[in-house]
Amino acid sequence: MLAVTFLRRKFMKVAVSIKIIEKYGRCPVCGSDKIGNGSILNIEDISFKRTCRECGWIVKGVVDGEGNIHETFNNCCDLKNGGNKDEK
Repeated sequence: MLAVTFLRRKFMKVAVSIKIIEKYGRCPVCGSDKIGNGSILNIEDISFKRTCRECGWIVKGVVDGEGNIHETFNNCCDLKNGGNKDEK
């Protein structure tokens, strides 16, 4: 039973990681899909962060126990409207 629970959790983490990559892999501001050299995609156990070096876009969020993604910060609208790059 313990092995089944372990595998279920691992599968859920992989499935959630795929959802995060599909949703945030491409920057909604400039369209860049580059990761590395200053652009970050960091997925932890229950949180994630994606940044874009090209335009300054940042999104942070958490994943609940059901695997649903909830944004805690996203400056996309600010950047599209000519706002500040910095996190508030």
